[in-house]
Amino acid sequence: MELIKRRNCEYNIIYQIAWCTKDRQPVLADFQAKMQMTTILKNKIEENGMEMLRISVGDDYAYVCVAADPKTVPVDMVKGLKGGSARRMQMLHPETCALFKDRHIWDDRYMIVAGDQDIVSDVAAYVNRQKKG
Repeated sequence: MELIKRRNCEYNIIYQIAWCTKDRQPVLADFQAKMQMTTILKNKIEENGMEMLRISVGDDYAYVCVAADPKTVPVDMVKGLKGGSARRMQMLHPETCALFKDRHIWDDRYMIVAGDQDIVSDVAAYVNRQKKG
């Protein structure tokens, strides 16, 4: 990937972020739910001024790879993606979100890696380490 040029800086900062649903519940198991979550995450990435490089939504996890401005605080990026997508899913699927005590589908934990190295095995290991209900 080439450097992104702005008025006062040039950068190439890549973040790879993965997180799971609470108790690994397969709330995104059907094709429509996966496509909705993919669209929601793409919109959140764009709204937050990031560039989407890769995205994957599984039955019980989400993974994104984004390029972000150096002013972007990684924890704020994660909060925006997880919180924004959870709120949107509450609106689209209140019956599914009602299954969770606080109506949020995502677990509090997440994994974040800075850089564009191949971390597919790391993401798989992270998802597998998360507790199943």
